[in-house]
Amino acid sequence: MQLQSDILSAQKVVILRHTKADYDAVGSQFGLAKLIAEKGEADQIIVGGSLPLNLINFGWETSPLKESDFEQALVILLDTATLSRIDFDGLNASVLQNARQIIKIDHHPVKEDEYPENTQRYIDTEASSTSEVLCKLFEINGNDVSLELAQYLYTGIIGDTGNFSYGFSSQTFVTTAQLVAGHDIQKFTDINHSLTVSSLDEARMKGYYYTNMQTEDDTAWIIISQQVLKKYSWSAELMSVYVNLLGTIEGIKKWILCIQYDDLSWRLRIRSQNVMINHLAQEYGGGGHPNASGIILQNSKQVEEQIQEIIEKLKKIK
Repeated sequence: MQLQSDILSAQKVVILRHTKADYDAVGSQFGLAKLIAEKGEADQIIVGGSLPLNLINFGWETSPLKESDFEQALVILLDTATLSRIDFDGLNASVLQNARQIIKIDHHPVKEDEYPENTQRYIDTEASSTSEVLCKLFEINGNDVSLELAQYLYTGIIGDTGNFSYGFSSQTFVTTAQLVAGHDIQKFTDINHSLTVSSLDEARMKGYYYTNMQTEDDTAWIIISQQVLKKYSWSAELMSVYVNLLGTIEGIKKWILCIQYDDLSWRLRIRSQNVMINHLAQEYGGGGHPNASGIILQNSKQVEEQIQEIIEKLKKIK
């Protein structure tokens, strides 16, 4: 496939993903960087974007971006439906004008993505994650790649499926089996364990979820303001990691976390077990994939009414 050739033959590559990165965004980003390093011809691979608190200690590092990084580079944009969500590390999206080639690889469905017209797109909405997309695109087999590369992509897959709790297919298992082939399976078991272990403070965050969540029929929700976060000295980023706790209650099929950030904006994370909820996010300018989507609401006098309106609409989705 020409796309594979373009990526592996490029001499200079910049790899970016969305802001407020999750495990799939970073796993696919570093997995692709490692793949290019192992199989490609690039003499310069630049991985950019700030890391959330919960990922900083996960063994990954990124580089501060400069405008010159984009000059005559192949720029690969991962796991991001719309251009406005790309983490340019403080730079303007206009830096893409200096790129030699732009490629978007994603698994999120979207009608209009705002990307430059000359962007090459490879979208697989049937995949659980962008990490799975990369595994299939490059036909990755663990016997042919390093353990580190396999671990990056494995982390992305289990991150976007909640440890295979939702949003996966039979192909996801086939792809994952091929990915871990030839490696010590304990190395991947250790990743599963690391994503479930909590510090005492994190355990208290989880306790707050269970104590303060609300439910009605098959829907659960929780609203967490800056006032609450400051009271307990918690960060919105770390608190958001536990959104799927809402879905661990018996009978709950869809849920929403509404959390306020330092800039007073609200981010709503909508999840479900088996019903499509991304159309609700799109209605409010958000997006995502069928079982995991998000909305960002700026602080205003009407924001509380908007949040309640969205919760009520989520309740009615069947």
